[in-house]
Amino acid sequence: MNYKFWLLYLSQPKSYIMRTISTIIFLLASICSSFAQKNHEILMSKSEFEAARKLYIISTEQIIKDTVNQTALLKFKVLDYADNKIKYYEAGLDQYGFVSQSRHQWLLGSLKSVSFLTVPFKIRKRNDDGRVTAQADLKNIGVYLPFYVYEKTRYWLNNTTSKHKFALGLLISPMAETLNDKNTGGYFNNTDKSYTAVMLSTSFAATYTYKSLTFALVPIGFDWGLDDAGKKWDNNGKYWAGFGIGIDTKFFGF
Repeated sequence: MNYKFWLLYLSQPKSYIMRTISTIIFLLASICSSFAQKNHEILMSKSEFEAARKLYIISTEQIIKDTVNQTALLKFKVLDYADNKIKYYEAGLDQYGFVSQSRHQWLLGSLKSVSFLTVPFKIRKRNDDGRVTAQADLKNIGVYLPFYVYEKTRYWLNNTTSKHKFALGLLISPMAETLNDKNTGGYFNNTDKSYTAVMLSTSFAATYTYKSLTFALVPIGFDWGLDDAGKKWDNNGKYWAGFGIGIDTKFFGF
């Protein structure tokens, strides 16, 4: 509808009757235009909404509520990146119902889910004495770099959301280890000498994140000495397994 034309026309001098008639026509035309625009909303089916992998949820709105059956209609306004069009999806839900939207991300796309992790408990490979050793500390906070992420978002009737994220990736972190003759095979030739060496810990981890809190299972990892003494360390380059906890970087706003 050409609103500029009507506004210009109404501003011209004319009789009271003609001005009243023109105003009524303008209002009716505006109502018809709005109604026609609303009827041209692109409504997605349930299968289309669930199958779409490139949707951006703009907003949700509870537009109908049945107090008797405790059901409501949750309306989604979305941007479909597949054709760059605004679309709508309506889901009938009961009081505890929700709508799920999931997505898979690989490689560069998955790096948006970087998080900080620490592995507080490590179980190391059996040593030369036949002992399986364990270590517990918080001195190895590192960066978790996922290469695959599966994320499921649930949209509830009260316009709140909950996200569940599963990922596979690599954990890289600096670590500190006290070295002495006992754990370096006599490298120092001095039982009284020891120092804290900086080392590098690398591992593969599977993680689950909920509300920015991350839990990790580490099935395989290796710690590496960075200097001559570190390379003589008993556990240098040897297998370990453990579990970790961490915080998603979105907790810090990035």
